Amino acid sequence: MEVKNNSEGTKSRIEYSGYYIVKSANLKETAGDELDNEISVLMDLRKKRFKYHAKIIDAEFGNYIKMEYIEGELLANLLKFKIKTISEEKRNNITESIALTLIEFYKTGYYHNDLAASNIIIKKDTQEAYLIDFGRAKTYGSLEKDLGYFLSNILKVRFKGNFLVNILVYSIKCTFFLKIYFNMFEHIEKNERNKMFLKILKEFYLFEIYIIKNRDFTKVTKLKIILLIFPTIMLCIIKYFKKSLIKK
Repeated sequence: MEVKNNSEGTKSRIEYSGYYIVKSANLKETAGDELDNEISVLMDLRKKRFKYHAKIIDAEFGNYIKMEYIEGELLANLLKFKIKTISEEKRNNITESIALTLIEFYKTGYYHNDLAASNIIIKKDTQEAYLIDFGRAKTYGSLEKDLGYFLSNILKVRFKGNFLVNILVYSIKCTFFLKIYFNMFEHIEKNERNKMFLKILKEFYLFEIYIIKNRDFTKVTKLKIILLIFPTIMLCIIKYFKKSLIKK
């Protein structure tokens, strides 16, 4: 295989050409277990005809996974570099596609347990959303935790420069998440939808606190981040109920 590029993840090594991706475990602890779990999940998802992931071509437990290559862009990069410039139409297409992908995924009975923006690929031209990296996926877990982590990962509340600029960026990203959320749950009863969203915000808060406790931040930086978390939560709530008023 002629490798055009390769990258080192925290627990896996990925090599890819224009046709397929080969993912193998590196020396990190638990990498082999997650690789084997991903193989099992991918095989099961194929049986369940889950469309929105890289199709498994070949695999060997404890060794590698060979998957199709999807020409596109990680959602994480899109949110980091392009979210303020992409058109409203394209943004709507992307959020609808992500919602569809997640709806179909949860129908399989799995929880992703690592629903990061870096684990969703937006396909070039069509804006179809493809879910990847199933190393931690299980048939047990929590929908609220999955989506709470997803919200936390999308927003990534960190103190960087001007407070108002931060809030503006979070406002845009919060709206992005809400479009996904309402596309996923527009048909459920309104009170249940509201309760679920509040549970998601709780999980978002817990993830942010966990990050503050476990990252090597100074005490001043931790305080600044905490002071950003609460207005961000209030912003999410205001935007949510404003959007909810126009929904049935």
